[in-house]
Amino acid sequence: MRCLVEENYYIKPARYKTYIKDGCCMQQILEGILEAIEDEIRAQKHYQMLAEKADDPKVKKFFEQLKSDEENHERALRTRYEAFEKMLNADRSKL
Repeated sequence: MRCLVEENYYIKPARYKTYIKDGCCMQQILEGILEAIEDEIRAQKHYQMLAEKADDPKVKKFFEQLKSDEENHERALRTRYEAFEKMLNADRSKL
């Protein structure tokens, strides 16, 4: 997994270990990320609908860009989810 800077709302992989101390805490993080993914998907559908309704090509392009932004957010959240899930599973296997 690549390291991304915190200023862009990413956490460096080495810092994930901070959250492993309590499996319950980790589960809460996973649930929160899943909820955020659902929000991103809803936003994508909303922007797609607005783009389809737009008559002006500039307005259409604007909403298409917002949809693309939400797709990027979704991908970032899925990457985080997978990383946290792997750590939780690894932690559980040590028990």
